[in-house]
Amino acid sequence: MSYAREPFFPAPRRLHEPVHRDGSRLRREINWDGVPDARSDPNLLPANFFNVNSPRGAVFATPGTGFLLSANAGQATPILFGFANEFQTFSPQRLFTALNSNVTDVSFFVPGTSTAATTTAFGLIFVDVEVPDLTKIEFFDAGNALIYSHSALVAGNQGLSFLGAMVDGSGSISRVRITSGLNTIVSNGVPCNLIDDVVVMDDFLYAEPAAAAIPEPSSLALLGLGLAAGVAWLRRRDGGRLAGAVA
Repeated sequence: MSYAREPFFPAPRRLHEPVHRDGSRLRREINWDGVPDARSDPNLLPANFFNVNSPRGAVFATPGTGFLLSANAGQATPILFGFANEFQTFSPQRLFTALNSNVTDVSFFVPGTSTAATTTAFGLIFVDVEVPDLTKIEFFDAGNALIYSHSALVAGNQGLSFLGAMVDGSGSISRVRITSGLNTIVSNGVPCNLIDDVVVMDDFLYAEPAAAAIPEPSSLALLGLGLAAGVAWLRRRDGGRLAGAVA
């Protein structure tokens, strides 16, 4: 699997978009940066935005009060959720977080439909992982069984950490649960507490969702070949800022 950026809305393509010979996509990326200002801080991002407004086959859920994208420079709301000394972006300018919770669930659908789907790989970039073992991704199969879990590497204040995995064999991923640190953001510039680590997210990268089949036992390998190619490209583009869990 090769890696390239996919714009949210019609725009000149900066890199080749990887496709199969039949024209279908190899992977999807969410980088948040093409979302309209009206859907960013202080306004909530709809949980189904990336299956309805910009169909990517990803729908979010959280036990918190919703989802927030950071404001762009020039908006009335401070950038980086009001924590300019805590966060940076991998792909400017927006970051993503759940509100009043450190948990984000991502479920997969055939893009633009309500048909449940699975994927074979998923990864993302965390921002500001400072404490070990508090930030992780859990992977679930179509039977909602946990098949893999791994913690993100510590990258320090404003650091970038990539974590991802792909299925090994004929299994699949129906849902991922993302735990981002221990603290939460309540609103711009307001954390839940002033002690614990606040972690947010930048780019998501995952294999093209396909209609879910009958559940089969699954196993995952940390950063297998497909996503590893993506990480290699991310690191070349990033100039060495990105820490990552790579097998």
